[in-house]
Amino acid sequence: MKNFEVENKADFVASWITYLATATGILKSIGKDVDLVDVAGYSAYAFHLNTSKGETCPSAPTVAPFSRFAEGLETFGWKVEQSWEGPAYNPSDDEKQIERAKNYFKEVKDTITQTGRPVGIWGVPNVPEFGIVNGFDDDKYVVSTFRSLPSMPLNDEPISYLNLHAPGGLFKMVFRDPLDINDDSVRDKEAITRGLEIAKGAEQIEGYVSGPDSFDEWALTLEMGIVPDSEKESEELKGNTQLNYHGNSYVAACTQEGLDLAAAFLERLAERHKGQSFAKKLTQASENYKQAAAFMKEYTELFPFSLDKNWNPDEFPDGKRYQGARFLRKAKPHVESAIKQMEDALKKWK
Repeated sequence: MKNFEVENKADFVASWITYLATATGILKSIGKDVDLVDVAGYSAYAFHLNTSKGETCPSAPTVAPFSRFAEGLETFGWKVEQSWEGPAYNPSDDEKQIERAKNYFKEVKDTITQTGRPVGIWGVPNVPEFGIVNGFDDDKYVVSTFRSLPSMPLNDEPISYLNLHAPGGLFKMVFRDPLDINDDSVRDKEAITRGLEIAKGAEQIEGYVSGPDSFDEWALTLEMGIVPDSEKESEELKGNTQLNYHGNSYVAACTQEGLDLAAAFLERLAERHKGQSFAKKLTQASENYKQAAAFMKEYTELFPFSLDKNWNPDEFPDGKRYQGARFLRKAKPHVESAIKQMEDALKKWK
């Protein structure tokens, strides 16, 4: 089969956190009445805080416990299969990479034609982000990605199977088979339990700091970081704390959105369980996440997202970095308070 598209196409949903945008779009396409808040909360991605040690690396938001997120997605009633295939894949003329990309394309094609449902992959379009595959056109993926959003001056075009950009390896997300769903009280309690585990940074990964302590690591990097004058100096400074403006601004945008989504999800659950003894604790946790998000909003206004800005001292003098570090440290205690309130809610939850 040369060409195929699923009957109910999935649309990428606006979000900095493209895993959530992808999962939400696919769930909506298969008939689930969900939004980004639902998917962020039940998956627990909203509660994920992470930063790289000693640098402002853009990889931090996607260095995450995806197996736990998949468990959360399954509470919507579908078996979720995820696979990572290392090592890194980048467009290349290397024969092994070409063969690997071809085999992966065949896997995705077969999955889509067998299930009749969209598939989530990583590395489209030509950037390390998650996106939706709705079908194929000869040797190209038919995709829906952030390029399809009204705010973007670009359009989604079919992308060659060779042109993925997946430095973390090839990834596939499949909503495979229907599952039974627990009642709301059980699902919601499980969501808070999962969110609490992620919020605490229970799964620390080498080279990164997760949970509330990530704010301290990030702040220290800002204060101690060295701004390389050139690529040559960047190489010479390896092993030292280096600042990457794009990474800093991207992680900030993802972090602010995650905090906002956590606040909205907790507020939604508190309203659903209004009158229960634990609902007040969820409301308090939501308020603390809102406060943390407000400090991150100050931070993102200080360092707006950019792919090509650098740490120009005229635009970003040291004083801005120190101010940014203060915003990060002010956000931390609110997340810590929210964690305590979520713990208290679970103690009261029968």
